[in-house]
Amino acid sequence: MQADLMAIVEKRTKEMNNLRDAILQWSGEFVEFRDDTSGKHIEHVRKYMKILINAAKKEGPYIKEISEWDVNAVLLASALHDVGKIKIPDNILLKKGRLSPKEYEKMKNHCLYGKQLLESLGARLSGESFLEYAKSMAYYHHEKWDGTGYPEQLKGDKIPLEARMMALVDVYDAMVSVRPYKPACSHNQALKTIQKERGIHFDPVLVDLFVKSSDEVKKIEKG
Repeated sequence: MQADLMAIVEKRTKEMNNLRDAILQWSGEFVEFRDDTSGKHIEHVRKYMKILINAAKKEGPYIKEISEWDVNAVLLASALHDVGKIKIPDNILLKKGRLSPKEYEKMKNHCLYGKQLLESLGARLSGESFLEYAKSMAYYHHEKWDGTGYPEQLKGDKIPLEARMMALVDVYDAMVSVRPYKPACSHNQALKTIQKERGIHFDPVLVDLFVKSSDEVKKIEKG
């Protein structure tokens, strides 16, 4: 009897966790469908993050830090990195061509909006580790290694590691994807651009790991 009850509880818990994960994934996709013509940005970013995390587990200075992560929570949280875009007007988000300085400043607010939305979600939930990762990636994924990013102009390892990873994979996927304001570039072109930004936009260690994993990355990009 007790074993049957435990099995029922375990089944219901698994079902609720699956439902939660599906809703969060859908929430991220809902936002991305506004400016992602393929509808695969969330899926691709999660897979690139997994490749980068696995690579960083094997070599480099971040092995200890990543060993303490709940990797599944990080990957779940990655779906919400751009959730703040839901508050960006279509005339800015979907504009064909370069944004004006005023429009760009408004676009940059999506980082703050994302953090605020996730804090609001956190007020309704408790004990969800993915929310901390989600807030970090939403708020800091436009910071740059050299301190010239936004919204806080953080520099180097002051930027959370998960956000530094997101910065790299998000830019890669944006480059190899069609957007309302640009055509797609090739995998090799994107890698060259990322390597040029090594130590400027991106964490140099992560760039090296990403390039070493480029065959895996290319399979996903072509998939």
